[in-house]
Amino acid sequence: MLPHFSRILQRACKNRDPNIIETGTAAWGTNSTYLFNDYVRKFGGRFWTVDINQETSNKVMPHMCPATTVVTDDSVSFLNNWCQKGITANAVYLDSYDLDFSNPVPSANHGLKEYLAIRPCLSAGSILLIDDTPISPYWTNSRDATYSLMKKNYETCDKYKMPGKGMYITDHITSQDATLLMHQYQLLYKFI
Repeated sequence: MLPHFSRILQRACKNRDPNIIETGTAAWGTNSTYLFNDYVRKFGGRFWTVDINQETSNKVMPHMCPATTVVTDDSVSFLNNWCQKGITANAVYLDSYDLDFSNPVPSANHGLKEYLAIRPCLSAGSILLIDDTPISPYWTNSRDATYSLMKKNYETCDKYKMPGKGMYITDHITSQDATLLMHQYQLLYKFI
């Protein structure tokens, strides 16, 4: 299991029957949806995964346990509705809206909307993992023209911020809100 998912699940298991939410159902790649599903199947809790793509939802749905809810919806709308239930989210993984490093603003704006929607449901001990927010250009997979531009900006500007899903979220989380546990290619926060 990848270290970041191991950490989020270790933190979540401190809560009996945790509520875990994922935006951007993973039918490919790291298969985080399957990892979270296996966790609640073996250890208890509830898991919600939301994706705007019906095909993605259909692909994972037959493999999910009864404690998992697969939702096809806009993630911001889903999070707003979920928070109205007054339930605490113990672990949240924001990974919807694919990031384009050459045009990161749409993904970053969407990430911020997701964070603002779920924020009322994050309380002391809640874990927030945000994908695709590298701490430096060296964490990106490619070494193309976009990488070269990011590297130049990163090395020459005092206040340059790496593009990513969480690049605007970081402006909204203070040290009074949460502790930053990890920042490599992803951001991992624990709320205070």
